[in-house]
Amino acid sequence: MTTSPALAAVRCVDLRCERLVDPMGLDVLAPRLSWRIEAAAGMTDVEQHACQVEVEGRWDSGRIEGWRQQLAYRGPVLRSRETVRWRARVWTTNVDVTEWSAWASFETGILQRSEWVAKMITAEVPTPVVCFARAIAVPDDVVRARLRVSAHGIFVATIDGTEVGDEVLAPGWTSYHHRLPVRTHDVTDLVRPGMLEIAILVGPGWYSGRIGLSEAGPPYGDHRAAFAQLELVRADGSLVVVATDDTWSASATPYLAAEIYDGETYDARLPTAGATMPVSVLEEFDPVVLCTPAAPPVRRTQTVKPVTISGNTFDFGQNLVGWLRITVRDLPAGTEVRMRHAEILGPDGALFTEPLRTAKATDRYITAGEGEEHYEPRFTFHGFRYAEIAGVEPSSVDVAAIVVHSDLERTGWFSCSEPLIERLHQNVVWGQRGNFVSLPTDCPQRDERLGWTGDAQVFSPTASFLHDCEAFWEGWLADLAADQQPNGSVSHVVPRLPRLGVDGAAGWGDAAVVVPWTTYLAYGDEAVLRGALPSMWAWVDYVSTRLDEEHCWRQDFQFGDWLDPDAPIEQPWRAKARFDLVATAYAAHSASLLARAASVIGEKKLAAESAARAEVLRSAWWEHYGAAAPRTQTAAALAIEFGLTPDEESRAELGDALAMRVHEAGEHLSTGFLGTPLLLPALAGTGHLDLAYEVVLQRTSPSWLYQVLAGATTIWERWEALRPDGSVATEKLGGGSGGSMVSFNHYAYGAVADWLHTTVAGLRVDPEDPGYHHVLVEPRPGGRLTKASARRETRYGEVSVAWEVVDDDLLRVQVELPPNTSATVTLPGESPVRVGSGAYEFVSRASGGEQG
Repeated sequence: MTTSPALAAVRCVDLRCERLVDPMGLDVLAPRLSWRIEAAAGMTDVEQHACQVEVEGRWDSGRIEGWRQQLAYRGPVLRSRETVRWRARVWTTNVDVTEWSAWASFETGILQRSEWVAKMITAEVPTPVVCFARAIAVPDDVVRARLRVSAHGIFVATIDGTEVGDEVLAPGWTSYHHRLPVRTHDVTDLVRPGMLEIAILVGPGWYSGRIGLSEAGPPYGDHRAAFAQLELVRADGSLVVVATDDTWSASATPYLAAEIYDGETYDARLPTAGATMPVSVLEEFDPVVLCTPAAPPVRRTQTVKPVTISGNTFDFGQNLVGWLRITVRDLPAGTEVRMRHAEILGPDGALFTEPLRTAKATDRYITAGEGEEHYEPRFTFHGFRYAEIAGVEPSSVDVAAIVVHSDLERTGWFSCSEPLIERLHQNVVWGQRGNFVSLPTDCPQRDERLGWTGDAQVFSPTASFLHDCEAFWEGWLADLAADQQPNGSVSHVVPRLPRLGVDGAAGWGDAAVVVPWTTYLAYGDEAVLRGALPSMWAWVDYVSTRLDEEHCWRQDFQFGDWLDPDAPIEQPWRAKARFDLVATAYAAHSASLLARAASVIGEKKLAAESAARAEVLRSAWWEHYGAAAPRTQTAAALAIEFGLTPDEESRAELGDALAMRVHEAGEHLSTGFLGTPLLLPALAGTGHLDLAYEVVLQRTSPSWLYQVLAGATTIWERWEALRPDGSVATEKLGGGSGGSMVSFNHYAYGAVADWLHTTVAGLRVDPEDPGYHHVLVEPRPGGRLTKASARRETRYGEVSVAWEVVDDDLLRVQVELPPNTSATVTLPGESPVRVGSGAYEFVSRASGGEQG
């Protein structure tokens, strides 16, 4: 059959189910089926008018009018273990109807609780890592095999010694008592007729290891346990299930230590499986908590070789997260190779480990004495740029750093004519990679590494531009809701650690509202709002109970504008902007976002109630804090960006006052975690674009480029963690609750990248038509930059904006839009122009007559 040129010019590609390519083990009864439209070069204004999805032998949607490149499955009820093929086609402005796409597939997992045969098993063994194992007889007519596996702890599964899958640190960290992820692996090629052994190594991990900010003991339980179900489909269609139960055995392992904070010790002289001992079934385990993980797992994503070696210290040139992989040769049995990790070096050139606090961050490998030996950890990870290797001559060991993180697809890029800004952006990317290890953590190196909600909410727009985080956020928000208190209060960290103390701080708990909204804007799917709405609503209601009769939040502990550069070292919450001013501003902001979210999904009554509540809070804020707003950068920025001013005149006056505060600080920022992401947008949005550029290009502390010039390769927790001469700011390691808080990989201040994308490059989502279906292109040249660009791989394809100033004041802007999208292009001093898909070039004056 010959395909016509017109039909071939437009086609459906990149078919995904629940955002994944040909996923297995789904537990979703109405999975989202999506596609991308690809058009031939030179085609413009390609718009989808209708679509059709065919699910082989089950369901045909027929022609569905509309532009959305997604349909939820609506066929007969799915059954467990089904492999389903599907394809799509669309009607567009350019062709009547495209050819059908290639077939894609998805495979369901266990959809009925009663179909779980496996039990959660545990055992008391003398080593921190337990080996659970069973030998099984495999029939000679197996045509398909699946292993569904999880654990209380970190697991590594093998079949006859071959590791299953490529994920690490599985199953990750979730609210284990509410949601335990089960990953499904295709192990057909590993299962051969005859006898084989399935083994599952389980270490303490986040479940029973040392986690949190105290020594109060394991956070979830004191055991290590395995859960697995091997399913063999025979040629006649019959199913053989081998599952964890009391017929399995347990044994000790060569692991003498296995802690996330402290590291691993592996003695290769010991047998990989010692004497067997019985297992016991955790009868209290309820399989109702089992779920399919929404996001891609943690994987090894990069290998980094050292750039320099000084004595026994290896410099990898980049602050990264992962571990070392070493190869040693011809060492005597019992030689201990010790690997220590640190982000920076001290004045003496040795590892400076004080910022790690009590985390030992040390791995040990004890050799077997068998010629060439290889080792890399499996039950820990470290944040480091430098590693010290002792016990062996550095020249006799091959060393590489293995980068690990949640394997999220990179979707956003930025470049410009200023190399220091490009390095800053690169630091933001590395910061996200290092802190998105199963969940969004604050830092990856010291004895903390927790899912702080405040850090996540301020960084969520940047994160969702740089990587495909939709499913990642959906999973984390499910944990947030699961751990939310009955009164609606939200934990400071998600997953929740009860011993951290009280919950419910402004800017932190507001992640329950802000993260769903920013996820909706980035990806355009109302599903995240529908799923999160009860949690959003509960938080806003909780906040209302904390307000006084004047609608101000003046009670409770608040982090406030955390780590304001002028706050006392030992009291980082004591910012210049009053805590109640900040808390009440966030109360108004979240009520407003809840109203907008409810409106999007058709909850009109809730939308109206929340909008009315937000209006009361905005008025109360201005009445009680309007006079204080001009006095600090954070207060002014909050009022401008959260819409707390009563009119445009007040907003403009507050913008001028904000500019004055910045000038008084010597064109420096003076903001903490909550104020910093709002500062540059507030300046640029009130006519002070030139000053915003001065701040972002500032080279002395506090500033982003100060860190870059000091050699930073990730974002720091404190603005001046290193002195100008590059030495460690040891005075930042003082006592108090802020003591030792000097992380060199903390992404919160990296939220500035959102301003680089949306204002410098000028690529923004339209909140009225989100997910980059309609794009707002508004480049704002300035700051001596002669060019900048941003590109974003969206659900529709790649959107890009690139501008360059030539001949001093001539601005050339190139815009590319994928099929089924449009943009409104607004250049300095020009009227808006709306365009459809395709490639365009615009020319205008760079100055546009703007006043800085």
